[in-house]
Amino acid sequence: MPEEPPRFPPHPIRDVEARYVKQTVCGVFAIVTVDFEPGHGAGSSIELAIPTDVCFVYGPNRGDHDYRVVFAYLDAFAKGMREELAANQPIIMDAKVILRRMVIHEIDSNEHSFHTAGKMAARTAMERALDGCPAETSQ
Repeated sequence: MPEEPPRFPPHPIRDVEARYVKQTVCGVFAIVTVDFEPGHGAGSSIELAIPTDVCFVYGPNRGDHDYRVVFAYLDAFAKGMREELAANQPIIMDAKVILRRMVIHEIDSNEHSFHTAGKMAARTAMERALDGCPAETSQ
């Protein structure tokens, strides 16, 4: 009987920051901090959880925001994570990804930037999982 592929993440991986920002080009800005927690073992899935105390940081005007745009950015972020994890190796993705902070620039943020940030976050979390570094924090 073949051995089951490893589950990702094998342990909590906290304070994963993805920063996709280029100051010389318009339309490239996404900063997201997430925690990767092991899932419930129910199968291969990634759940993106948004706690009530999540920190959303907006551009300099900080006025009213269309939350449909925010959710589009979150969808793009989650899609980027899933694509990166699926492309890496045969693993069972069983993660609860908890959003901790999201920085949005009112002009330079877009879905592509958050999609790339999702890939970056997944890559960083995979590297930490392989290195055995569960809870690196920026404190």
